[in-house]
Amino acid sequence: LQDGQLILPDIQGDVSGGRLDGRGTVATGKDGSPYEWSLRLEDFDLAQLRLPSKLSANRLEGRLAANLDVSGRNAPKRQVGGTGRLEITSGRLVPSPYLQELGRVLDIRELRGMDLREAFADLRIDNDIVHLEPLWLRADGLAVELKGTVTRGGNLDLAGRLLLSPQSAARVEKQTGRELAPAGTPALPDYRALD
Repeated sequence: LQDGQLILPDIQGDVSGGRLDGRGTVATGKDGSPYEWSLRLEDFDLAQLRLPSKLSANRLEGRLAANLDVSGRNAPKRQVGGTGRLEITSGRLVPSPYLQELGRVLDIRELRGMDLREAFADLRIDNDIVHLEPLWLRADGLAVELKGTVTRGGNLDLAGRLLLSPQSAARVEKQTGRELAPAGTPALPDYRALD
């Protein structure tokens, strides 16, 4: 603590089999105690993660890495802002019973359980709202893209797309009689999208 500035230059810890590192500062001598935090998490066991109640019917497995950079101030004129990125390796998503049944009806086996080839979320924090820009999950034959907001209270306002491989899209189109639009995602040029 020097001249009203609390400095934590070397934060370290073990969290659910993972490693937390970071640094932070708090200007305790200034109005609102402005702060800056930079945190890195590696190899966190997702089995330990508690999802918001609206997502709790889904289960994630694998290892999580996260980077979070935030700054702000406390009352009066409370503010918080920042960015973050979450990435999952060796991931598996076990969907809710509803999604599993939908996968059975539409003959999309990946909706019964997905081994994730790619999984990440880019975050932007603006006061009490976290903006997902986007959350992306990809398995063989399909991908899920979610964009929107999550409030500090856990309220979700997300728009999502299910992106299907040509084979899976053909099965869904046959089952529903509905033609799916091209996904328009350069990394998955032949995929079709279901909003």
